[in-house]
Amino acid sequence: MASSSIPNENIIWSKVSGEVEFVGGNNMGRNVVVKGNSTGAFKLEVDVGGVLNPKPYIKGMVLEKKMVDVHVYIVRKDDGTSPATTETAFSTLLSEANNFYAQVAIEFRQVGGVTYIDKTDWLDVETTADNWAEYKQLQSSHDGTGGLEIYCIDDLIGANGANYSPGTTEAGLTIDDDANSRTLAHELGHACGLADIYLSKDGTSLPDDLVKETWLPDDWSGGSATGYYSPDLKQKDLVQRLIMYGVGNSTKADFALGKVHGVDRNGAATLIKVGLSDMNRQPQH
Repeated sequence: MASSSIPNENIIWSKVSGEVEFVGGNNMGRNVVVKGNSTGAFKLEVDVGGVLNPKPYIKGMVLEKKMVDVHVYIVRKDDGTSPATTETAFSTLLSEANNFYAQVAIEFRQVGGVTYIDKTDWLDVETTADNWAEYKQLQSSHDGTGGLEIYCIDDLIGANGANYSPGTTEAGLTIDDDANSRTLAHELGHACGLADIYLSKDGTSLPDDLVKETWLPDDWSGGSATGYYSPDLKQKDLVQRLIMYGVGNSTKADFALGKVHGVDRNGAATLIKVGLSDMNRQPQH
């Protein structure tokens, strides 16, 4: 029997573990909503008309919302004119980036007003050919704020966003005028300790293979030696859904629960820190 022919009333979800409940008592159908009653891991199992054995399951976490303070710096010309962006535009960008972080119960909250940096040389900053000297000067101009520093400039040559020391508590990040909310969300991911993941780099490429348990062990559904993913879901397509996918301008921005197999920034094929379990910026989950 094709799964598309199974009526919703024959698709029944149940709680295996954790402190969650089905909203409205509805545990039938292809889409159900659960609400957490206390923090911690949970697991749901679904009986799809008695067709699948073992039954597919979904793992998740109920999280307490955490706030991370951010301090915003907008570069403009020496004479105080031509700011790289406006306060309103940045506020909108941060709000949109926070929509992605609702997945992991984090909100980045701007504290205080915007600080303007009047330095024409920093409106356009070079990052290519390992020439990071000017970028380092910009990012070291403010530190010890007790939060995350975000610098807004006109043109970050070679990228739309950058984080010089991903995952370190003193590291800030920079975005330019072409950065969208996903760009900012990606750089915020670095600030939380996550790493870039690629399809290919330095001669190493992901094979054209379907997803498998060893490539996303914390996010695998169905149990050992089974899996209930789309029969044509390839690892390279899954990687491109992630917030930490390091190439392109995708609007897809998912967080995994744990590490996912891909190609890292050094050209090695390995499990990479792109998920909730490796987000180590204070405050931690």
